[in-house]
Amino acid sequence: MRVGIHLDPLKQKNEFIRKYESILLYNKIDYCWLDINNKFFWKEIENINIFILRWSHYDAHRGLAKTLLPILETHYKVTCFPNQNTSWHYDDKIRQYYLLKKYNYPIIESWIFWDKEDALLWIKKAYYPIVFKLA
Repeated sequence: MRVGIHLDPLKQKNEFIRKYESILLYNKIDYCWLDINNKFFWKEIENINIFILRWSHYDAHRGLAKTLLPILETHYKVTCFPNQNTSWHYDDKIRQYYLLKKYNYPIIESWIFWDKEDALLWIKKAYYPIVFKLA
C-alpha cells in the first residue's frame, strides 16, 4: 500500500497535514508527497492506493477537491480521504442544514431562500437582530 498526501495550496507541508504523515510513519506505511502542479502528478497517482487531500473552504481549495476526487475515485480507482460522499457538504451550511434536518438533529431555526421575492417579503416581518450566513 502506498499513500499520497497532497501538499497544501501554498505547496507546503503544513501542521495539519503533517499529522497524516505522523500516522503513516508510526504505522510504517509507505507514502509520498504530491502536488497537482507537478508535471508528474498523474504518473505518481498511478502508483498510489490512497490519496489524502486536506482542503479548506476557500474557492480554490473547493475547486481542486471537486475536480480531483471524482477523477481519482472513479477513473483511477484510488481511495480518497476525504471521499466525495463525506465531503460534498463540507463547510456548506445549506447542505448541512438539509442533511441534519432529514435526520432530526437539533438545529437552530433557520430560513433558506431560493427566491429573492420570498426573501424580501420575509425580511420585512423578521425580528432583529438577524445573523446571515453564506453557504
